[in-house]
Amino acid sequence: MPVRRVEIPKPNGGVRLLGIPTVLDRFIQQAIAQILTPLFDPDFSESSYGFRPKRRVVGRHGL
Repeated sequence: MPVRRVEIPKPNGGVRLLGIPTVLDRFIQQAIAQILTPLFDPDFSESSYGFRPKRRVVGRHGL
C-alpha cells in the first residue's frame, strides 16, 4: 500500500507534505528496530542521546 500523503498549510502560504506510513509499515519498522537496537546500541558513544531508548538529555529546565 502507498504511503498516505497529507498537505499541511504553512503560515507563508505554501504547503508541507506529510507522509503517513501504513499500519503494516509501522509494524515492520518496529520489528526491525527491536532486533537491531540491541545489536548496535552498545557501539554508540555514552554521550549520544538522540532517539535512543531509556536515554534523555536533562537540561537546566529539567526536561
